Amino acid sequence: QVFNMHFASIFAIFYLGFLSILWGYTVWYRALEQKKASSTAAFIYLNPIVGSASGVVFLGERLNTIMIIGGLTIILGLIFANPLKMED
Repeated sequence: QVFNMHFASIFAIFYLGFLSILWGYTVWYRALEQKKASSTAAFIYLNPIVGSASGVVFLGERLNTIMIIGGLTIILGLIFANPLKMED
């Protein structure tokens, strides 16, 4: 059955297995060049927000109240975990 896969299925596997990892690590290492690992690591919690936004944009999913509250909770947590430093 592997040899009977459609092109779209093969592309999806390629994208998920290679392109998304390549892009993710590129962004990760660029962020590490500018910030400490402890600050950068907290942003892994943005994955559910990005996933939900992608579902809304590309799959036509609808946002519900729980998703919005969850996203705001994640963003507030990141703000408290990485407070902005005032420049003198």
